[in-house]
Amino acid sequence: MAGLIAPLSLSSAQASPEIQARTSTAATTLAVIKVIGVGDTPLSVAVDSADDTVYVANQASDTLTVINGRTATEDATIDVGDAPTGVAVNQIDD
Repeated sequence: MAGLIAPLSLSSAQASPEIQARTSTAATTLAVIKVIGVGDTPLSVAVDSADDTVYVANQASDTLTVINGRTATEDATIDVGDAPTGVAVNQIDD
């Protein structure tokens, strides 16, 4: 993915504008490039690196949010049943 996508249930006023990442050899500053709204109580995130799709399981809203990682936009919200707590992608077979 070209940038950082962070699914948040917080309002943009509550989200931190910068995230600091440090390694033993170099310091890199990452910045939030866009806040994408998802459902209530997002518990799990999975990324399909083959097509840059991000999946977010939203426990309280009983949905799965599908995000296009290339455009940083929500592609779909899918009703999945009671309280999803996890999501995964198969990186071998797309």
